[in-house]
Amino acid sequence: MGDGDHPRLRDITRIIEPGMSLYPGDPPVEVEATAKVETDGFTVHRLALGSHTGTHMDAPRHFVAEGRSIDEVPVERFLSSCLVVDAGDAPVIGLALVQAAGLAPGQSILFKTRVSRILLQGQVPEPEDIAPLSPDAAACLVRQGVNLVGTDGLSVDAFDSEDFAVHRILCGADVLILEDLLLAGVPAGLYRLLCAPLKIRGLDAAPVRAVLVEEQETRRSWPCLRNP
Repeated sequence: MGDGDHPRLRDITRIIEPGMSLYPGDPPVEVEATAKVETDGFTVHRLALGSHTGTHMDAPRHFVAEGRSIDEVPVERFLSSCLVVDAGDAPVIGLALVQAAGLAPGQSILFKTRVSRILLQGQVPEPEDIAPLSPDAAACLVRQGVNLVGTDGLSVDAFDSEDFAVHRILCGADVLILEDLLLAGVPAGLYRLLCAPLKIRGLDAAPVRAVLVEEQETRRSWPCLRNP
């Protein structure tokens, strides 16, 4: 779709491929052709990857044993009004930034962090570059009734976290989590978010195809937003 009065679509999904950046300890991506057009008349591939590969959604079961698995999440939660907030080079997404966002109940929020700047510079972010949410910021989002929290980093928690407090706060409140988003080049603002995970029974997470839709009537001025 083009500009003007038509919606603008932004694919914010990372490509899944062998050798891609993963959270340390996650299974590597394997792609193997099991049939080829040249020899079999059709193409089929075998895929091997972890449930947290690339752009993915964490279900509450990731940290809550009795929480919803990815196939149990109501489908209507995959489409929502969404605020993209630019956190700049802040090492942590703190309470002040979350409070300034003015999130409405049922909305989703995505944080564009220093990871996006590193990507725009043509460099590969390291796990240590994650700009995590602070636990008090996560708790504030829960009180505001957030539907989903997303980040361009590999995790909403710090790379060296031992208690995964942010995950526990969000998962414990049935809040969905999107990680490893591709937000470089995406201006801060209000969008519609579509993010549908693979429907695999009992999983704690699954890859998604995430898309932001910017429509003329949803463009707004938010005091907390930075320039792109």
